Amino acid sequence: EVTTYAFLRVPGDDDIELALRAGVPAPEVTELESVTFDLADHVALPRGASLEVGDDVRAAGARAEAACRAASGTEVTYDAGAGAPFSDACQVPVRMVGQQEWTYLSVPITIVALDPQPELAPASLTVGPGETEAFDLREMTSWQLREDWDGISYAVSSEGRAFEIALSGSTLSITGADDAVPGGQEAVVVSVTSHPGVASARLLLRVGAAPSTLPRGGSVTQQCSQASGGQCTIDVVGAGGEVNPLPGTPLEVVGVAPTGACTGVTFAVADASSVVASWSSDAPGATCSASFAVRDAQGRVSAGERNGALLLDLQGYPRAPASVTQTAYADGRITLRVDPGAARQAYPSLTGFVIRSGGQVVARCGADGTCPAISAPNGEQRVYEARAVNGVGESRSAVGTTAWAYDPPPAPDAVSATPVATSSGEGGVIRLEITGIDTAETGSLRLTSPSGDESTVSVSRWDTRVTVPEYRIGTNAASTVTVTPLSRFDVPPGLGGSASGSSVTVAANGVGAPRNAQLTLTATNNGDGTATIVATGSATVNGQGSSLRYDIVEAGRFCRPDDDGARAEFEVDDGEEYSYDMCVESTYGGRSFGEVTVTKAVYAVQDDDAPRGYTFVVDARPDVTSNRAEWRIRDLPTSDEDPPRFNAAEFSGGPPTSVFDGDPGIRVRYVHQWRGPTTDWAGVTPRAGSAPYQVQATWSVTSCVGGGTLQRTSSSSNAPGGGTAAITFGNGSLRYFDAENNPLPHEAGTWQVPVGAAYVEGISVTVDWSAQGWGLRNAQTTFAATCQPGEAPSEPPAG
Repeated sequence: EVTTYAFLRVPGDDDIELALRAGVPAPEVTELESVTFDLADHVALPRGASLEVGDDVRAAGARAEAACRAASGTEVTYDAGAGAPFSDACQVPVRMVGQQEWTYLSVPITIVALDPQPELAPASLTVGPGETEAFDLREMTSWQLREDWDGISYAVSSEGRAFEIALSGSTLSITGADDAVPGGQEAVVVSVTSHPGVASARLLLRVGAAPSTLPRGGSVTQQCSQASGGQCTIDVVGAGGEVNPLPGTPLEVVGVAPTGACTGVTFAVADASSVVASWSSDAPGATCSASFAVRDAQGRVSAGERNGALLLDLQGYPRAPASVTQTAYADGRITLRVDPGAARQAYPSLTGFVIRSGGQVVARCGADGTCPAISAPNGEQRVYEARAVNGVGESRSAVGTTAWAYDPPPAPDAVSATPVATSSGEGGVIRLEITGIDTAETGSLRLTSPSGDESTVSVSRWDTRVTVPEYRIGTNAASTVTVTPLSRFDVPPGLGGSASGSSVTVAANGVGAPRNAQLTLTATNNGDGTATIVATGSATVNGQGSSLRYDIVEAGRFCRPDDDGARAEFEVDDGEEYSYDMCVESTYGGRSFGEVTVTKAVYAVQDDDAPRGYTFVVDARPDVTSNRAEWRIRDLPTSDEDPPRFNAAEFSGGPPTSVFDGDPGIRVRYVHQWRGPTTDWAGVTPRAGSAPYQVQATWSVTSCVGGGTLQRTSSSSNAPGGGTAAITFGNGSLRYFDAENNPLPHEAGTWQVPVGAAYVEGISVTVDWSAQGWGLRNAQTTFAATCQPGEAPSEPPAG
């Protein structure tokens, strides 16, 4: 909820500010005359208020000869004097009678001239770019009294650039600039020079819409030659077919772009009237077309079909061929072919190609690019260049390629392989011996296998035998290694053939550390606090032709594989965890190829027979309250049996327990200190001489009525044989009280309740289990009860 508060201000009389009445016509006076007017008619006053005019009355100063003065009462007199302007005001101090401060009001005065007097009013005119309009300034002129057109003279001034103005008499000629922005406007100040004091007025000139005709470029054709240089300049403004909507300003070239594919030739704007065509040094002769855009004074740019058209006829050298490639090789010979590419478009036409190597002409090819065979040494790579030729000469640039002859090398004579041990034990590495290598043709040997690496071994010109100390065959299973000779020379690309000669294959495999090493530990309890642990090791051979050796020791002891087998037994104390190391070694040819160690732990199991001989005892001391006694099991059950090592007895079902009059259901089991339960649960039985379970006894008063006998009741647990506790009550300490807590006399040694008794205390009770032979102490206490007062017996009538 929003609450808004406001203040209402009621001004006092002294706070009222005076103002002129609305709608009251201004006083009017003829030039050189005077007029008197009453301010009371011009000033708004509250009802019942009176106006007071001060002495400080004066004219506003617009007319030099004018004067204002106070007349009588609230009247003021204005003396017009002579001359312009013909509007003025009197500044008069006024206040309501009773106010302390004056308010100065400006009262407007209208003067009527004696002679004809012009007045100027603002006007506006719209002239489009490039257009000329005539405007008669007399349309802005009005007269006081009568018209005097023969005696008026005008003057104009303007600082804008969108229009050109010229004044002749009263006619103003206005021409819109070609580049004037449509919608723009400028002001022309019009003044009257023949009549002093006439206020000037503004003629607002607006730029109208540009001509709807859009600019169009002309059509130009020019022939240029590459012999004259890399470019030529072409005049395009003023060409035939050009359209200029504003002919007073020449069109301007603003852009040029080719309209067809003309490789190596570009066009650019040179200046406002011309474009320049440029070409690269290897541009072929061609006929190129371009489109150029022109812009008129209004900034409108031609586009599309209104753009100008330029046709360039360029005579030039042929372009270089696209490529020269080797198409075939043989022993001591090569064959090349030239792709003419853009040279086909040579202008004048293409006549053929020339092939050079080392600066010497080695072949001449036809216009279709076919060349004769060229002699060359095998394997020696030479660079060949090709240039296009036409009637003008050779192309300024060339294309080249490298070509050579080639023959593949022969296979090695023999290869042998043996396994190599690896530091990681992974295996998969072999040693190779390669003999009978043709070093004149063979530059390297490539080694491959189905699972291994691909490796290349360099061969010098003197290495007829090569040893590879380590080659990763990638497997320890039976496999093959292929040795392939590679030529010292590259195969000419793209022509088929192989860089390799015939291959040699050898069977081989690596040998590594054993795989899948496992240690199996089995513990069996011996029943005497010890356990027997049987350790069995196993592993997988990791390499064709290798064998395994084992050793099993307690963890942390030195493990040395031998030929004694992969099984061992250990006798230990039960109830603990034991760790063992198994080491297994892979051997080949009497050498070790890696060893693996596995560590595993096993718990020496304990006897899991349930606990025996645990008994509980019902405490002889009872818990006694006012109406109940309980004999409870307080201590944990015990047994002569010792728990297994690191075990303790754990009980469920109590003590304590809330079960009375029957088996409490207490159970026991052995629990290892850090491994949890060792045995199943076993029942706990009562100890010989103890009560068989928790027992209880209760008692209460069933009736206590004045004049009657105090009645009692009791109950107890049943013994397994059916007997109960002996419960006796005593009245030797009975005390009765009335409702006001006053003692009442009663017959001692009896259970008779005195009349008026409301409460009794001192009732003694004893619970005795001695008949059961359980060794339970008697429970003894006193208790109290509430009574009903009863009624005294009526006296027999007097006889």
